[in-house]
Amino acid sequence: MVWLKANENMKSVYNRLIESMKVDVKWKGEFLIVDNRLILPGEINSLIFDFGVRKAYASIIDIPPVPRDIFEIADRKLLINMFNMVLYIFGKWKAISGIKVEQPYMKLDMLLKNILQEIDVKSYFSENGIKFATNNGIQIIFEEVVSTAVERIKKKELDEKTMSESDDIHEGLWHDMKWKLLSAQFLKNDITDDMAESDRIGNNFYMSKYTCPECKENLHMTVYPEKKEFVIETEKGKVFMARVFACPLCNSFYTPATQKLLSEGEAFKLDFEDDKKAAKDYRRLIGKNGGRNANCNYNMYEADYLGKRLGVFGESLPKLCRHLEELTDEEIRLILERIEESFYPKVDVDRFLAVIEQELEYRKNHPRIADELKKLDDEDEEKQAGVFGKSLSEGNKEEQDIKHAASGTVSAVNLSGTGVSEEDDGMADKLRSIMSHIEEKEPDEDTGLEYAEVISEKREKTHLSSSENILQKNTADKNKDKKVTDKKKIKIKAEKAGKISETKGVFNSIKLKKSEGITSKSEGNTHKTKSSTEGIQDFNIENGQENTEKLENIKSDVDTESFVQNEHICPEQDKISSAAVSDTTDSSNESVQKKESVEDYRGKMAAVSKKRYSDILSLKREINFSTLEDKDKNSILADIQNLLEQTGKKELDYIISHIPQSDTRDRYKRIKNRIKTFEDIDTKEYEDIIDSYIDKAEQKEIQAMVSRADKKDRKSLIELMEHINSMGFEMKNSEPYIKDIKDRVIEIDNEKILEICPDINNLTVEEGLKVLEEIAQTDILPEIKSNMLELIDKKLTRMKTEENIQLVEKFDKSLTGRLSDTTRIHFYDARKMQSGDNKDPESIIIRRALSSYAVLIGKYEYPIAVFDSSIRRNGKEGFILTPDHIFYKGFLKSGCIDVKNIESVCTDEKKKGKGIFVEHKTQKRIKLPSVFNNTDEKNLVDVLDKFIEYLGVKPESRSVSYMSQLSHSSVCCYRCGHIFKDGNICPKCGSKN
Repeated sequence: MVWLKANENMKSVYNRLIESMKVDVKWKGEFLIVDNRLILPGEINSLIFDFGVRKAYASIIDIPPVPRDIFEIADRKLLINMFNMVLYIFGKWKAISGIKVEQPYMKLDMLLKNILQEIDVKSYFSENGIKFATNNGIQIIFEEVVSTAVERIKKKELDEKTMSESDDIHEGLWHDMKWKLLSAQFLKNDITDDMAESDRIGNNFYMSKYTCPECKENLHMTVYPEKKEFVIETEKGKVFMARVFACPLCNSFYTPATQKLLSEGEAFKLDFEDDKKAAKDYRRLIGKNGGRNANCNYNMYEADYLGKRLGVFGESLPKLCRHLEELTDEEIRLILERIEESFYPKVDVDRFLAVIEQELEYRKNHPRIADELKKLDDEDEEKQAGVFGKSLSEGNKEEQDIKHAASGTVSAVNLSGTGVSEEDDGMADKLRSIMSHIEEKEPDEDTGLEYAEVISEKREKTHLSSSENILQKNTADKNKDKKVTDKKKIKIKAEKAGKISETKGVFNSIKLKKSEGITSKSEGNTHKTKSSTEGIQDFNIENGQENTEKLENIKSDVDTESFVQNEHICPEQDKISSAAVSDTTDSSNESVQKKESVEDYRGKMAAVSKKRYSDILSLKREINFSTLEDKDKNSILADIQNLLEQTGKKELDYIISHIPQSDTRDRYKRIKNRIKTFEDIDTKEYEDIIDSYIDKAEQKEIQAMVSRADKKDRKSLIELMEHINSMGFEMKNSEPYIKDIKDRVIEIDNEKILEICPDINNLTVEEGLKVLEEIAQTDILPEIKSNMLELIDKKLTRMKTEENIQLVEKFDKSLTGRLSDTTRIHFYDARKMQSGDNKDPESIIIRRALSSYAVLIGKYEYPIAVFDSSIRRNGKEGFILTPDHIFYKGFLKSGCIDVKNIESVCTDEKKKGKGIFVEHKTQKRIKLPSVFNNTDEKNLVDVLDKFIEYLGVKPESRSVSYMSQLSHSSVCCYRCGHIFKDGNICPKCGSKN
């Protein structure tokens, strides 16, 4: 059962058909295909197109509910053509009133074959009916044809979607992955836990208080563990990055400059501009090993990082807080900035942040303390330097101090000896109390942990106990069911032998009685039919067949009917009836004449009973045209029909038994036509036998032709395929041989291709076009010629089109607000040009410029912009910018410049006349025609210089020659140009190649 939803055009066509047929069907637009019937479900009546009986009619049938996920025909051409052909087929059969199809059957059959060829289905359409079959010759029904078409469409659309998604991996333009140094102001915004949770960008990044200097949104950060810093390329060299900040809105990344904090305003930046996909991939790459870690290292250049020990570049937070009263306000602020950028572990921050804030609050309320500290700083610079710059030899002492502080035996704040008043001493005591409380050992959580473990252990025991009980119960139930099943099997085996033998005896008895013409009574027939039914049922039970009660009842009814019919046509009963009629008839002449006519035909029937089938058939026709009463005529015809079947089967058995085991298919077909002359009896089983002989003869004949052919000669094989197709063999017999021959031809053609192009994998598009021209001159299958090149062409066209659109957007964006007059600049729209919608004035100017002075432009080289300098504004002069070249034409000169050979674009104010000049690496300066005013020209030169510099760093992976190769020994990243071998994800930018 297949449900389909018609499109609007098909709804209109089929509704007009319903009106022309004048049937009461209210169709809602759904098709239901069941077996060999196409149904248009209606509210009451439904319109049915039945391929089996070649009729279209309205009827009331049970319609199942329409599924929610019904497949829509929409604009899918395959289904549209199939359902349009349904109208032609039934119109040709004259099953649809109002439709007259004048096309011959042969032409309609070829048209249907072409439609179904897409799904590898064969069709045979004629005035006698229609058949569908697979390429292997297996006959299928119309429902299977539609189902195959739907599945093929789904698979094709899924493949196209997958390919499109695969191409989306390469979206965006190429990017320079060097981080650039900048100075900016990174302000702070207070954030709450709710804000941080609601605005998460994933990839181990979490929200920070710092804001983006461009969009003012909060940056997200991630920190790498010590000794696992991420290495980046900057314009100053390689940097080991300890922490990085990302702005998901601007698609940019920031990291502090070496030995700097982000709050100091000096940082490296990597900008992906509008390429959100590239930024997301890079964030996934760099966030893989990051997270809420603590790293006391600054960002460092490679030489500094490798020449020093990690983990000792900064003081620990407990040690700094131990000497907190000796630090200046600036140094305390620096500690807070470090805390903000995750220099210290969270456990230390939770312990000492309150102490730092308390110290700042105290200094705010007691400025004398701050002044005294400043005085001490001026007097003792060595002491102050000792806090932040201790040598490595004091590392052991630092560890002892930290352990001592953690045990609560060392005061974190020591204000003794600072020369403060008694009031200050009181405050100092208060601070000491606070620090002492903070540094005490935290409450032990082992009790809560042990409790959780106990609960978990109890739950496991409970679960295990219940599982064991259930397992034991299930095992007992299975054993019990097994015992019951074994008893049933034993019982069935005990009854099996007797019932099957009884069944065989019943069938043999029935067959014997039918052949001898013995009539049984109704009771005996009923009893034997019942026995036969029981035998069949027992046989089905033995073979594991269930739910066959309905089938057995039908068999019983058929057998009973045959017995009753035999009893009715019994000769003895007819004689008794005739005697009764003779005793009770009237003595009139009309009655005597009727009695003599019936007896006459009975005599004729007895006379031909020993003759041939054709003689009996002639008598049957004579009786059909006689003037006998219907009752008498039907009685005699029933006897004649029985005689026909007996005589016909004897003759058919004789014909089949004398068929030669080895003969030509024409001889077998003549025998089959002879069998078909027995039209009044069922000859299917005999036709099947002769069909098997025909199949063997055809296979033998085809095999002989194939064995005589030269398998090395392509021309001979092609002629053999054409000859086999023209001989009219059955498809199931000829198809395997044709397939083998075609496979051999393909093998020969592939060998020719390898001679022309030994290395297909490294074939470029230019080389491919040459190969195509060479192959076109040889005899070769078309699908082999174009398969690979068509695939390459689609891939390059799609990728280069997307690249062109994004380059145009990038260049247009860079010009925004820079020029006062842009009417001379015409941007190229690749999709618009490819679709043929290029009749507007701007497209005409672009096409005229391309045909005038850019005839050497590559097939997949799409222009970015056309700069028109012609007097009439017709595009015949000016210059064209493409990703690879600049084509130009002035009043006297024209030419082409490779973008990679351009050093810069500039103006020359010393020379007379307007113009844009290109500084070439190998040639002299080249002038491009221009009609812009001085200000616009300078701004345009500035934009062109930067844009051409960007085009010059285009990676090799963007070239046509690279993309046309089917495989690569090493991968060149499509996004950043980085070359790598292992995997398909670029280790530099995160792009999936």
